Amino acid sequence: MHSDLSNLLYTRYPDIFADRDAPLTDSLMGFGFCCGDGWFFIIDNLCRCIQNHVEWKRKTNPDFYVKAVQVKEKFGTLRFYIDGGDEEVYGMIKMAECMSRNVCEITGDIGSSTIPPMWATRSPECQEKPTEAQMNRVLNFVNKIESEDPNHYDI
Repeated sequence: MHSDLSNLLYTRYPDIFADRDAPLTDSLMGFGFCCGDGWFFIIDNLCRCIQNHVEWKRKTNPDFYVKAVQVKEKFGTLRFYIDGGDEEVYGMIKMAECMSRNVCEITGDIGSSTIPPMWATRSPECQEKPTEAQMNRVLNFVNKIESEDPNHYDI
């Protein structure tokens, strides 16, 4: 994932990614987001749901937390590993992982899983080597949204 998109997630969800600078023996977030830009919106929405759930749970359990340990692509789908959480958070993660099976990891368009030797989820346009424009589509879109209204998530 492009570093600008990664940094945006780190900024929006500092508690979830609090261990991103921890030693690799404690958290693999030091490797960053090991997936394509196309899954940015899935990860962003997942983190927003997790953050809202953590805030709600902390009203009765101040020690409740969720920290990302690793975020990556594996066998063509998103993997989001955490420390902490509960069944609701694990359900959110499972939903996001299932959604990634149908979203191109490069562009965020509708995609499908390819078969070995290269496990991946790609749109029909990205089945071959993606173009520069395809690879920058999500980053350009997010930059446009952020420049127009950087607080568009504040409700």
